[in-house]
Amino acid sequence: MEKRSTSLRSISRKERASANRNVRFGPITYISRDVWRNRSRTIMSLSSIAALSFLFVLFMSMDQGFSDFFEDDIGVPSDEQKELYEVKGVMENWVYLISALCMALMVLVVANTGIITVLERKQELATLRAIGISLPKVATLVAGSLSIILYGGILIGTLLGMACIPILDRVNVSLFSDGIGFPFSFDPSTIVLSLLIGTGAGLLGSSLPLFILTQSSPLEVLRDG
Repeated sequence: MEKRSTSLRSISRKERASANRNVRFGPITYISRDVWRNRSRTIMSLSSIAALSFLFVLFMSMDQGFSDFFEDDIGVPSDEQKELYEVKGVMENWVYLISALCMALMVLVVANTGIITVLERKQELATLRAIGISLPKVATLVAGSLSIILYGGILIGTLLGMACIPILDRVNVSLFSDGIGFPFSFDPSTIVLSLLIGTGAGLLGSSLPLFILTQSSPLEVLRDG
């Protein structure tokens, strides 16, 4: 019996030492390893956010193209210009709708990814808290993984949108059968707006998984496990 208790204490010390080594290498390494370990989910979530960012940049460039077109134009408007002006009013409403839709979907992507991460890693996160890592530090590890996915997707989507704007403007996509051109123009403020929308979506989306993390007791999780 004494030998068995000694071996159990030895195993327990080894587990604590291993956990301490995993924590000691730093949060950046831990977050990077976690993102790579769940790379399939990371790629899917990152691709979804990139697609939403690309859509947002594209619609913003359309709206900016219309604004530049009517700012540079002087004189009596032609029939094409009158028709484009009507489209401009509709486009402004679509920009607001697309912006709200992109933000809402980003919230869902971040929340879904965060909840799955917290539930799948509840044993690991509970172990970190049980060996003395504070709750804010553990929450920072989860938030860091979500931030990499969020801002990585925004960066990819924005760069793709910036690359496609001059191509689309040169192709000059027609809206109507009589060949009215669809103007495209990029405004640097679009990058700021994209980051603001992404940050707001990240804050809202990560609040639920972080709330689940704070409500879980590490002792109960380890006992159930």
